[in-house]
Amino acid sequence: MAQVATANRLSSPMLDKLSATTKSTSEQLRQVPDLSKMALSSTLQSNAKKLSKVQLQQVNCSFDVVRPEGEMLRLKNVVKQQAKNNGADVTIMYAIRQPACPSNREHALQLSEFAKNDRRLALVGTVKETGKADEEILRFYQDYFRNPLYVDEKWNVYKALGNQKLSMKRALFGLFRSQKRYRQKGICSGHCATEGFVQGGILIFDRDGELHFALQQEFKELDMELLAAGVDQARRRFRQKRKASVTGSTLTSSTVSSSATVTSEEDLTTTSNSEISIM
Repeated sequence: MAQVATANRLSSPMLDKLSATTKSTSEQLRQVPDLSKMALSSTLQSNAKKLSKVQLQQVNCSFDVVRPEGEMLRLKNVVKQQAKNNGADVTIMYAIRQPACPSNREHALQLSEFAKNDRRLALVGTVKETGKADEEILRFYQDYFRNPLYVDEKWNVYKALGNQKLSMKRALFGLFRSQKRYRQKGICSGHCATEGFVQGGILIFDRDGELHFALQQEFKELDMELLAAGVDQARRRFRQKRKASVTGSTLTSSTVSSSATVTSEEDLTTTSNSEISIM
């Protein structure tokens, strides 16, 4: 009888509350972005040092003219400089596959909006070449991506991302499937006069220029929750790295100070003994 009474008591509001809590917890677990989707591939990990040394040149799009200018800069220095200029602790680099492609333009709008709402985030883009379809680069910059652009003439950023190629079939299918969404967003297709099949992607760096995450380009909207989680994790790792560095420096200073104190005491002992010997 007691067991029946206990079961009856648990079958009312308590069970409903327990069920609701369990459901809420499972929903939260499902909503947590899977950062493994942005984990660095073995290829990118092995190319990380080479990637940091990739030579880039800034593209000036002012006065309705596209022109590369200035000295060649290492990618790591570009990332660090952008972070410094924007007071940012994370920099996203968007390796643009084709500035005339509506998919790239959609991603550019998403990234631009994301950066606008995060003042500690810097955003920079790379293109494969200039001089052939500059009007599309200019339109991309003016209408979709008002952020610094750099040209990667040797396509080394794209090679580091895996040098993957988009097939014609997949490109046509992606365009057909996404046309309605593009129209709703006011995104139109440009004249794809330059190479547009070697895939680009998104790279997430911390303020020191260390690469933490990468996202391959796809013919669909960016998963902004996943991207935000990657940025937050990069920030967390950077803070942990700095904290460990400060702790290590403090321990080193403490060790040096202790060593100096011991040395001073030994010197005093030696001097005292010398004075006694002389006397």
